[in-house]
Amino acid sequence: MCSVEACDKVTQALSLCPMHYKRLKVHGDVDYAKHKKELHGMSYTDTYNVWHGMIQRCTNRKGTAYKNYGGRGITVCEKWTNSFLAFFKDMGEKPKYYSIDRIDNDGNYEPSNCRWASKSEQCMNTRIRSDNTSGYRGIVMHRQGVKRWQSKVYINGVPKSLGYYLTAAEANIARLNFQTVNNRE
Repeated sequence: MCSVEACDKVTQALSLCPMHYKRLKVHGDVDYAKHKKELHGMSYTDTYNVWHGMIQRCTNRKGTAYKNYGGRGITVCEKWTNSFLAFFKDMGEKPKYYSIDRIDNDGNYEPSNCRWASKSEQCMNTRIRSDNTSGYRGIVMHRQGVKRWQSKVYINGVPKSLGYYLTAAEANIARLNFQTVNNRE
């Protein structure tokens, strides 16, 4: 029988069952899982779920979101990958109704590129779609009537038009001015 208290499984090596032997081999501790949870006591918090989801999106090739994160080369910094506590120290507790946001959407999850953001802030910080013809985020060709470039933003998931412009660059300037005035990056 396994030498770990309260484990009555058949032994494999060193008087340990396969599960405890693997924990000893990989983590150097037969009670690794027990100690891991005791380190922070936050395994069931929203902040922990964000951290876990972030790692899954970037590392789990079978996950549905992998193609948009790890599949695009986005990674989690080693400091955060190896430690929830390091993530928590850098980011703090997740505010209610906020989620993690990468300031540079093509950048990695790391302290200098992450923040807690509201839905409207996240909508302002999306990557340029693959079918985008303007080259700018939130700028589309309005095809009804006179062909002009429309500048759009989303506030709490609701689209708001900032007007129509002769060039995509003018429409982008209007969008950037709106972001600056409304403290959105």
